[in-house]
Amino acid sequence: MIGIMLVPYYLDELGMATYGIIPLATTMTSYVMILADSLESACARYSTIAIQKDEEASKTLSTAFFGVVRACLMLLPVVIIVSYASPYVFNVDGNASGDVQILFLLVLLSSLIVTMSSSLMCVFTAFNNTYLEYLSRLTYTVIQVGLIVAMFSFGTPSLVYVGLAYLISSAVLIAMKYVLAKHVYPQMELRRRGYDGTLFREMGVLGAWAIVYKVGNLLYIQASLVVINLYLGSEAGGGFSIVSSLVSMIHTACYSVTTSVEPLLYKCYSAEDYGDMYKIMRTGVKFVALLFAMPIAFVFTFSAEILTAWVGSGYTYLSGMLRVALLCDVMFCAASVVNSLSTLYLKVNALAKITLVFGLLNVAGACACCSSRTRGTAGSCGHTRSARWDISSPTCSTSRISPA
Repeated sequence: MIGIMLVPYYLDELGMATYGIIPLATTMTSYVMILADSLESACARYSTIAIQKDEEASKTLSTAFFGVVRACLMLLPVVIIVSYASPYVFNVDGNASGDVQILFLLVLLSSLIVTMSSSLMCVFTAFNNTYLEYLSRLTYTVIQVGLIVAMFSFGTPSLVYVGLAYLISSAVLIAMKYVLAKHVYPQMELRRRGYDGTLFREMGVLGAWAIVYKVGNLLYIQASLVVINLYLGSEAGGGFSIVSSLVSMIHTACYSVTTSVEPLLYKCYSAEDYGDMYKIMRTGVKFVALLFAMPIAFVFTFSAEILTAWVGSGYTYLSGMLRVALLCDVMFCAASVVNSLSTLYLKVNALAKITLVFGLLNVAGACACCSSRTRGTAGSCGHTRSARWDISSPTCSTSRISPA
């Protein structure tokens, strides 16, 4: 919600063309962070179960944390290269190349720090204290927005200030999560000598398929944002970012609800109580579908009015794209309840293959749409992307239900 409220502020202070660079920078973090994020997801599975069963939990936590740190350090050269090349690869429409490079560098470094902090989330999950994760992320967002508003108010609005806010808030986030994790699990000891290379390689096997799955996911909305910038420019990319921000807000709200189910699933899996686990999943799917059906229908019906109240009457032309982006969204939200099931059962490979295929189809469709239309048809490209994304995502998510 805070991010949604920040969009009109960015538009007023920076303009559409400059604002379009910010979501592009945050999108690139998804590509650079894919290795570390995939390892973190795999490590969380082993760490959470180890804590639940009290089986060498500190060793598993140390292996997961320092393994993710290693992956992040390996990505530093990639971060530097991407940051340097950013103004030469993307359409920056008059923005200073140096400011764009600094923005990319600081945002990417911030994401590395956030990824390292994510390895501590398993402590909150194991003890069913996920509200502490939400509290940490809320603090991170509030500090980030507060710094941006303060620096814009006392200085000339700049992309560099946005990058600095991201970096400072991420440093606060990792410190806060460590303190909270230590409070919840006093026995936690993160020591370099506790790192087990063999165990981390075992985690890496699961992480390899998680990488393929995440690559597939990134070929939907994130890839479309890059395609639109390259083909149609940052102005059109800014319009597309407005729509994707609203859809992402719905998915973030959905994630906040569905994540609360994960501790129960991990607990049932650790206790081998599969009957209760499937009862929880069935109830969760029905509950989330009913909970989000009305808000999504409201946004779908009154998209033009919502855009007018949010960013102004000049952006109502985006309402058609927003409606298409919301197609099948109730199914997407309901299916996200079982997001962790494929990881629990170590069955990520089939899901990864399906997601990758649909992602490639999405990119091909977006490129074909943009290259065959005039520069004023960013909405058409967005329609194609949204339709493919919303059709394929529920299909991939529901494939996780079977533990076979």
